[in-house]
Amino acid sequence: MQEIFQEMILKMLNYYLNNFLNEKTKVKLEALKQIAEKQFKLANFLQEIGTFFTNICDQKKVVSIIVKDERSYDIKNFLKLEQMFRNNIAGQQDKVERLHKFIKNLKLKAEKKQFLESILEQTQIPEEYQDPIYGELIKDPVMLPQSKTIMDRKVIKAALLEKKVDPYTLTPLDEKDLIPQPELKKKIEEWLNNLKKQRDIKVEEADKNRMQTEIPFKQTQSFNIQEEEEENVFKGKRYEEGD
Repeated sequence: MQEIFQEMILKMLNYYLNNFLNEKTKVKLEALKQIAEKQFKLANFLQEIGTFFTNICDQKKVVSIIVKDERSYDIKNFLKLEQMFRNNIAGQQDKVERLHKFIKNLKLKAEKKQFLESILEQTQIPEEYQDPIYGELIKDPVMLPQSKTIMDRKVIKAALLEKKVDPYTLTPLDEKDLIPQPELKKKIEEWLNNLKKQRDIKVEEADKNRMQTEIPFKQTQSFNIQEEEEENVFKGKRYEEGD
């Protein structure tokens, strides 16, 4: 699967989980109205999403894409999905465990992302490593042949979608003309890896503190989407509220 389509699908699933499991009933029902043409079974749909994630639980790229989706990603939705799995997937413990592993990886990735962002906020990024437009860390440096300006490839590609010119000289520029800067990229990666080592230390310390203070979780409430569906039934383009 091409990466761009993989990202679109994963963000779409984030969007559905956010609408169906975030307790915003009005948003959830509106979403149902938009996508359902026949009788819609929310429990079945969520089960299919859960099964999808159990089949890709070992793919690090998937975890990264989901966590970086700032619009819809919420770990609470995945925890509810896991609880629904435990309540409704009888005799398929292997699926439950794979989903649990996947969600654990999501939590760890999100925590690492948060720590790294915190470190970056407290660290002065060397000027030569900063994108000149956004001032953010360059990930893939390229040189613009006319102005000799070094930018992040992602940033200049976005600019070229609007207008194919060098933003500094206003002369014609095409993506194929961008000049990679492998040596600078290596320096940036080494600098970033040092910060990641600091991040990993913080994550390890946080994990140790959590293990020392963690109280065994006792489930006091079950999340059973089947019960919710008995109260609200959506058929075709018509929504009927139960008595």
